[in-house]
Amino acid sequence: MKIKYLGTAASEGWPALFCHCEPCNKAMELGGKNIRTRQQAIINDDLMFDLGPDTFMHMIEHKFDLSNIETLLVTHSHCDHWIPLELSMRGDVYAYNMGKPVMTVYGNDVICNDLINRRRDYNDINDSVAIRHILPFEPFKAGKYTVTALRGNHMEDENCYIYLVEDGEKCMLYAHDTWEFFDDTYAYLKDKHVDFASFDCTLQNTEIGGGHMALPNNARVEKKLRELNCFDDHTTIVVSHFSHNGHLLHDEMVEAAKPYGYIVAYDGMEMEI
Repeated sequence: MKIKYLGTAASEGWPALFCHCEPCNKAMELGGKNIRTRQQAIINDDLMFDLGPDTFMHMIEHKFDLSNIETLLVTHSHCDHWIPLELSMRGDVYAYNMGKPVMTVYGNDVICNDLINRRRDYNDINDSVAIRHILPFEPFKAGKYTVTALRGNHMEDENCYIYLVEDGEKCMLYAHDTWEFFDDTYAYLKDKHVDFASFDCTLQNTEIGGGHMALPNNARVEKKLRELNCFDDHTTIVVSHFSHNGHLLHDEMVEAAKPYGYIVAYDGMEMEI
């Protein structure tokens, strides 16, 4: 299994759209790994997490075939993760010779209702975009993967998801836009060995009390998952989804993450799981 991080920033991007704080100005000056677009990742070129506002740029920048994505796993409806208008571009007038004739979108009730309404407006995508409403803790098959949505601790008025993805050999946990996990999520993960985990780390080294995580929160989640026989010394942990409010540029974040043994993601980073 292979993961590629297309974007690694929180909702404002980094540098943020209208911001001239010191971390944003410095990122613009230094460039490179300090430039972060909104969080998005792909697995093996056929599964994608979220469809945010930077999707088009990601396709161009990283030169991947968006039409080959068969499985779209949506975490929640915040606009840095979900722009359903983009799916209208799978319509007959806009897309020819697509790699895969159908993309299946998996999500909660908010995502599915949003997309159902979108399909009414763009009925030419009815044959190229499938909708599947999923519930937490109920594994399902998505192509060659077994996927389980787990409850993410992010919004009070929406059932946000983090995802467990398995391909028969490896198991990964994609946990973005969540605070420390709910008890039922921990309970599901007990004795479920995870090879690779991607953690939300929005506030970087500054502990946060809800909605997102920072390194101290990540460490507590890791400790709990080790106690539950889910993580071990062979589990790789990557942190991503960074905000300029955390203040740490890429190299500074690498130093901050060293004591925890975490890898710091950057736009375009690719890893074998």
